[in-house]
This record gives sequence, structure tokens and C-alpha cells, in this order.
Amino acid sequence: ANSDFFTGAFPSEYNNAISGVFDMKMRKGNNSKHEHSAELGLIGIDFASEGPLNKSKNSSYLVNYRYSTLGLVSSLLPEDAQGTNYQDLAFKLNFYTKKAGSFSFWGLGLIDNSGTTAKKDTSLWEYKKDGQNEKAKQFMGATGINHRYFFKNNAYINSTIAISASGLKLS
Repeated sequence: ANSDFFTGAFPSEYNNAISGVFDMKMRKGNNSKHEHSAELGLIGIDFASEGPLNKSKNSSYLVNYRYSTLGLVSSLLPEDAQGTNYQDLAFKLNFYTKKAGSFSFWGLGLIDNSGTTAKKDTSLWEYKKDGQNEKAKQFMGATGINHRYFFKNNAYINSTIAISASGLKLS
């Protein structure tokens, strides 16, 4: 729905962040009808779906999955062709109650593989790294639960608990 990137001084809602904050707000899925889409582009293939989980309770889902085009056609490319091979997934489930407020369960994750193959002909080397094989594998995942409770005077309290992990392997 909306994303904000902060550096320097932060609003108090971000506590004691040190270097930067990327605040990504995922929108709610359509709670009245199911919608699906698929896209194929130069960078990747994308599938998305959203819709109601229970129309009478206004609950909804939203899910999106992407996979890199280079990953799909890698077996057709020459052996020394390199590129980025990634995939990512994002989802959000929304639930509403009459007395306890609203709850959402969300998550996102990615896997990314990239690298270069050494040039065999040393006369083509411009830099030392041209003669080196490099592989980079990275991953990231985050998931959480959000609760929002509205009071009678239009005030509300918003609570989130989340866990995240990330990693990078260079070889």
C-alpha cells in the first residue's frame, strides 16, 4: 500500500533504529471478490491473488509470488551466461472481530542467487576478478502478527510482533 524510507532522525514509532528504516505497509486484500493476475516480463514472472476468506466477517487474503525470467530460461543459455536468479513471496491475511479489533498475519521472503564465471582467455581480463568464479546466495524472511483495536472516541492501539532473518553466502 505504502512504503517510507527514513535515514537520520526517525519518528518515535521506530524506537532506537541506528542507520535507516524501510517501513513497508502491505495493503489489505479485496474482501468482496476474488481477483487473480499473472504477468510475464523481461525481469520476471509474477502471480498475484486476492479475495475474501469469509465475506460475512470481512476477512481477506493477498498473496504475490515472483520468479526471475533468467531462472526460467537458464537451461537455454550458454554455460558462461550469468544473471540473477531470484524468487520472492509476500502475503497478508486479515481478520476482523466484533469485540477484539482486527488481526493480520503477514510475511515476505526472498531467495537470490547470482554470480560470475571466470573468463578462460586471460587476454580478456581487465580486472583481477575477471579470472575468478564468484557465487552469491542470499535469503531474507520476515513474518508477523498485527493487532489493531479501536476505542469509541476514534483512538486506537496498534501492536505488532514480528520475526525476521537474513543471510548472505559468498563463495
